[in-house]
Amino acid sequence: MEIITLSGRLYGDCEQKTDKNGNRYIRFKVSCTGRDYSGNIKYTMYRCFCYDTSYSILKNGDLVFLSGDLNTSIRTDDTGKSWINCDVYVKNITKGN
Repeated sequence: MEIITLSGRLYGDCEQKTDKNGNRYIRFKVSCTGRDYSGNIKYTMYRCFCYDTSYSILKNGDLVFLSGDLNTSIRTDDTGKSWINCDVYVKNITKGN
């Protein structure tokens, strides 16, 4: 298991969903800003989901602090283009100001 701690801003509004067992959860994307080894600004996008639905009011641009389990995977489309998915199962979340 890999645990990650993030601070970033929502990219789009939070969505409420229901899993196959009937449990409600929320999902959202978080964009984090950092610097690469050369000092250039970089952005990393994380796809997040959380069973604490009290945060379903999160909107685009809201600042959040969270920690959870990280899972990464590489996907390739039909044209051969590849990308990395960073998925976070959020265990703790706090909304910033």
